[in-house]
Amino acid sequence: MQPENEEPKANEPDQQADATSPAEDSSTPPESPQSEESPQVDEAPAEPTPEVVVSKSPHGKFHPATIWAAAKNNKKMSVPVGIVVLLALLLLVPVTRYALLGTFMKSDYSLKVLDEKTGKPVTDAKVEIAGTTTMTNKDGMATVHTKVGNHTAMISKTYYETANEKVVVPVLKQKTIPTFQLHATGRQVSLHVVNFVSGDVVENVTVSALGSTAKTDASGNAIIVLPAGKVNTEATLSGPGYNNTTVELKILNVGQDDNKFMITPAGKVYFLSKLSGKISVVKANLDGTARKTVVAGTGYEDDGDTLLLASRDWKYLAFKAVRQPGNEPKMYLIKTANDQMTEIDSGADVEFYPVGWHDDDFLYTVYRQKVKSWQPNQQALKTYNATLDKLTTVDQTLAAGSNEDNYQHQDLGTPIILDDGVVYTKTWQGYNIDNKKGQLVQVDATGAGKKVVKEFSFTNNDGYDYGYQSMELAQYKPNAAYLSVSDATNKFYLYQGGKVQTASITSSAFYKGFPTYLVSPNDKQTFWSESRDGKNTLFVGDDNANNEKQIASLSDYKPYGWFTTNYLLVSKDGSELYIMPVAGGKAQKITDYHKPNYDFNGYGYGYGAY
Repeated sequence: MQPENEEPKANEPDQQADATSPAEDSSTPPESPQSEESPQVDEAPAEPTPEVVVSKSPHGKFHPATIWAAAKNNKKMSVPVGIVVLLALLLLVPVTRYALLGTFMKSDYSLKVLDEKTGKPVTDAKVEIAGTTTMTNKDGMATVHTKVGNHTAMISKTYYETANEKVVVPVLKQKTIPTFQLHATGRQVSLHVVNFVSGDVVENVTVSALGSTAKTDASGNAIIVLPAGKVNTEATLSGPGYNNTTVELKILNVGQDDNKFMITPAGKVYFLSKLSGKISVVKANLDGTARKTVVAGTGYEDDGDTLLLASRDWKYLAFKAVRQPGNEPKMYLIKTANDQMTEIDSGADVEFYPVGWHDDDFLYTVYRQKVKSWQPNQQALKTYNATLDKLTTVDQTLAAGSNEDNYQHQDLGTPIILDDGVVYTKTWQGYNIDNKKGQLVQVDATGAGKKVVKEFSFTNNDGYDYGYQSMELAQYKPNAAYLSVSDATNKFYLYQGGKVQTASITSSAFYKGFPTYLVSPNDKQTFWSESRDGKNTLFVGDDNANNEKQIASLSDYKPYGWFTTNYLLVSKDGSELYIMPVAGGKAQKITDYHKPNYDFNGYGYGYGAY
């Protein structure tokens, strides 16, 4: 057998092939007869094609020696194959392989760092390999994208001894993740962090103190190393989606559990406050801290005519108030991104009646006191888009006649906001209105797509020329409303999805009312209460208030709104604001507040008016 690295001789038959192939006859074969019709042509003898003989070796047909043997007898193949063989030989030797590939190839390399004493992950440790640096995460893991080859990993952190560890960054995928330990030179202090609202543990919270940092793990625990000899120190807790919190950290032995802290979800809640004696717009963190006046009261605000209503995402606030002496109430917008207040609408002898928010559109009705009963446009429905700063008059009433004894005019019923827009009634009152029809109207919250869903005929049966039409709406579900039409007898209808059908409901059930379903910011959940045994039972359900889940019973709390999709706002005694997790549990007090003198029963597409 040919040695592994010995080159085969040119044109020498392979020994194994000789042993298995029949021997050829060495005698000269007879010449082929020449055709008489085809004269013989003298040609130069063709240059013989060199025979390529591949030597088989124990390493298989792709071993460098085998490839070289095949290429040596073919000049056209010898140069490129020679390069391939050279690279292949380099790859067979680890030291040479990494020295060469490390000049142009990089790969990911991961390692884990633990505390030598506690065995816990060391977070925010600096890891440097071949000039590339990263930091360990909450699990003590670090991944460096760096040159392949043999390197030294330098691992360092404040109040720890620096470790220098030999590592090999592989060409192919790393098979195992090594663990290295750091020796602490300072005092190891443990702590535990939970969510202020829910009480759940919070991971990935950064703890910073005296130049040292650590991150909480999936159990809300962290160990931070601080200088020896310290007793107490101030520390900062910070995490994504949470407010920064300053706490006093007690430097105790690891395992002592005095260092238990709460961190508050980020965000601000806005409310009315009369703490100063004047009704102001105020904001605070969800734990009541960082309280700040957004719009200071002027002293002209009226207890019964001041309102603050927040959109579901808390980006916008509709604010109704009298701000100057002798002025009528005005409608304002407050953008919570910068707390700037701008005027939406105003006018002399005008009354504004807020309807509510539908996404970024705020709807309200207007009653113009100086417009006579026989004059049109006495009432109007308006919508204001807070994003576009656009005010639209959606609808206005009609009228006819000449004086108080001869008029016909329309009335706008209280609009109801549903998931598909707004529905409202338009009825007539006055003299000789038998030929007038009442209407149920639907329109988008933007003011577009207005249509009459159904018309109703009325007959004045009281024997007088003067009459009026009676139509009332009651919100039944987030996407449905009942309609009462009163003439000689009461008839009830159900409006849903742009259609009206007869409903089987009694007068007592209609006028008893239905729960107010507060719709979550993502439209997927609802929150409401029902009175049972003189107390409130709280529920959370799907987008149409079905599949309900009871989250509290015999409660003094009433629904107030949502804060994101994780938390519920509730009120107590009409003046205390609390927050609780959507799954139920203990409610945490945020602040006292001034309750608006408004009733928004049935409306659930904005918060703060309850």
